[in-house]
Amino acid sequence: MGNPCSGGIVVSYKSIASVFLGVLLIVGSHSVSEAADIDADGFDSAIDCNDWASSCTTDCSDTDGDGYSDCLELCDDQDFDGYGIDRSNMVIGAGTVAVGGCTVDGTTPCSFSKPPCAGLDCNDSRSDMNPGETEVCDDSVDNDCDLSTDCVDSDCAAAPACNPTTTSTTTTTTLLVQVFDHLKCYKIKDGMKLKGIVDLAAAGAPFGVEVGCKIRKAKKFCVPVMKTVRQIDVDLTDAGVGQSLTDYRICYKIKCPGVDITENVKDQFGVRVLSKFKAAEVCTPATIIP
Repeated sequence: MGNPCSGGIVVSYKSIASVFLGVLLIVGSHSVSEAADIDADGFDSAIDCNDWASSCTTDCSDTDGDGYSDCLELCDDQDFDGYGIDRSNMVIGAGTVAVGGCTVDGTTPCSFSKPPCAGLDCNDSRSDMNPGETEVCDDSVDNDCDLSTDCVDSDCAAAPACNPTTTSTTTTTTLLVQVFDHLKCYKIKDGMKLKGIVDLAAAGAPFGVEVGCKIRKAKKFCVPVMKTVRQIDVDLTDAGVGQSLTDYRICYKIKCPGVDITENVKDQFGVRVLSKFKAAEVCTPATIIP
């Protein structure tokens, strides 16, 4: 019977057992069964997935679909970037020996299909996301798995993408803001009907708390973007760079009692007075499901 486990050592167990049995029969003093337990793991060769590997027993699963048996993999690395989940201390299936302790004849190390993990992967479905990667400062991805994305990551402090430049003329202004601090919102159709009442507490004055806001169906879907103004008929002001945004948002229609305030505001398009504030939408973090 050949070894069904890919990545291991291929041996014909019946041939070995037959030769060994023939020698013993000539001597005439002993006999041995073809169903020998060569690796002494408690499972004989008739049912053992790999009888030369004590961590491979009756479970020859390939859970990550890479063509190699779990019991011969020290690292569960599904995106093949060298980072993943360490299997070396795991016992696969009905095995009695951890994968990292797998041996041939109790002395020679098994031939593993993958080396040990270089470290734990924060996203094992993307090879451009692992602790060994260098942060890319404008791709909205936490490349180096340090929980900081793009310009929020200290590695990007000197990156051109995180240092906006401004040039100005009397009628044409180009402002390059290389940070995902804007939201682009799309009108949407949502099949879910929603009716409810919520209280909304603003982060600071003068908006305070609005009680008893009616919330209805979703109207918009918003994504973080960076903005480049190529031409506009006003002189842009430097309002600074906002916080880098990472979440998608779904915005729901709301109706609140309202706040009677007038505020002076400033953004990149200038300074002006805003009045007659009336809440129209509330946006919640959202995730796109693959």
